[in-house]
Amino acid sequence: MKSTSLILSARFAAVLLAIPVFASAQEATAPTTPAAPASAAKPKPLAPADKKFFKDVSEAMLVEQKLAGLAKQGSTNDAVKKLGETITADVGKAWTPFATLSQTKGAELTPDISKADQSNATKLGKVAADKFDKEFLKDLGKETKKTGRLLDSAKSLQDPELKQWLETWGPTLKGHEAAVQKVEKEVGGKK
Repeated sequence: MKSTSLILSARFAAVLLAIPVFASAQEATAPTTPAAPASAAKPKPLAPADKKFFKDVSEAMLVEQKLAGLAKQGSTNDAVKKLGETITADVGKAWTPFATLSQTKGAELTPDISKADQSNATKLGKVAADKFDKEFLKDLGKETKKTGRLLDSAKSLQDPELKQWLETWGPTLKGHEAAVQKVEKEVGGKK
């Protein structure tokens, strides 16, 4: 019994002694990179208009996506469902680089839609199937117009990366208004 304890103690001691040696060997062969200066870690401060753009556009995209998601359950029309899927996908694709950019720039995004928009979405979700498409397209049309106006008013953005995002995703997001109008004509909701 003593010999087993002695052997285990010796093995444990050997393991403990090997750890610092292994760690030293790792440190000696690991590549080193110079530390970045403190100023490089901080993003350049955004102009107030750019900060506001992040908040306003994030809210607009969230509202569009929330409403567009209702088409799947509420509509029986394939064109309306497809419109909802398209807008949901577009906003999802635009959101990822937008959120990443906001994080690197230290800008805040709107975390959720307003209570009024949530209430409107809840009401729309309860609309009878025979009236859903017309109400859905009307509400989504208002939101896509609002988003379009917001994107159009962003001509004074100062941050070059934010301008690039707008150039890349602005046309897609602004195209939602025309897509809603096209589907409204197809389903007879608006001429």
